Amino acid sequence: MNSVVINGDSLTADQFIGSFFQKPLFNLNFKSHFGTLYTAVIRPEQLSINLLWKENSIFQTFDNFKESVTHINIKDAEL
Repeated sequence: MNSVVINGDSLTADQFIGSFFQKPLFNLNFKSHFGTLYTAVIRPEQLSINLLWKENSIFQTFDNFKESVTHINIKDAEL
């Protein structure tokens, strides 16, 4: 994906992905059961996935999968 058009605005792939970290798509209201844990960018043609948090990311491919553990701090969330 090189670009996407939303409401007449052309966005680059990075801008489109970044929009998932803005309200209303991104939310920390876990107290009301409405919080964003992560965003996933799945690219089937590359057999890859990128799991994204505001401060961290994990990139994996089918050809080079590495099991890992990640701790995410939700200190700013409404709990």
